Amino acid sequence: MTTDAQRLSAEAPSQAALAFESFREFEVLHAPRTLTGNLFHYTNDRGLSGILTSGKLRLSPYQFTNDLWESQPHYPSFSSRSEADPGPGMALFEEVDRQLRLHTKVGCLTQDVTLPKTVANPDALRGWAHLALWAHYGAGHEGCALSSTVSGSSSHSSSTPVLPHWPSTGPSATSAASTAPPSSALT
Repeated sequence: MTTDAQRLSAEAPSQAALAFESFREFEVLHAPRTLTGNLFHYTNDRGLSGILTSGKLRLSPYQFTNDLWESQPHYPSFSSRSEADPGPGMALFEEVDRQLRLHTKVGCLTQDVTLPKTVANPDALRGWAHLALWAHYGAGHEGCALSSTVSGSSSHSSSTPVLPHWPSTGPSATSAASTAPPSSALT
């Protein structure tokens, strides 16, 4: 039989961990941010090979995006007090959405943001530190992220492949700067 004290002492560590995570999220949300001017593109080994061979970042057809938010149709918002059928006008929005998906191409880039060193996780918004992007676009954490420094003019950009960044407790990664594509890689 479990006493109330035993149950509370078992819940305390998980509640403390949740409180700490909530604090860290709040701290990152409200900390001053600085854009570094670097953009990151997550890819797999096949994508990296194509980028290094051609010196260009390929845009993908919008209709083949696999992000849950991107794959949803985007219609204007309507509000109505009735449950009436939206009518034949909805067909127009469906056709516009279909045409956009057929004739639009996208390239995915992530901004690099620094936070003050006083933040518990100052690397939380760095371009290379997004675990979901590594999982989704970086070949399940086995791919790479290309870092591109962007200045005011696109003719002055440069790119450097970046391998996954691991915390000091995990495997260390080395930079593959010697395989950097030409400076016109992201034009």
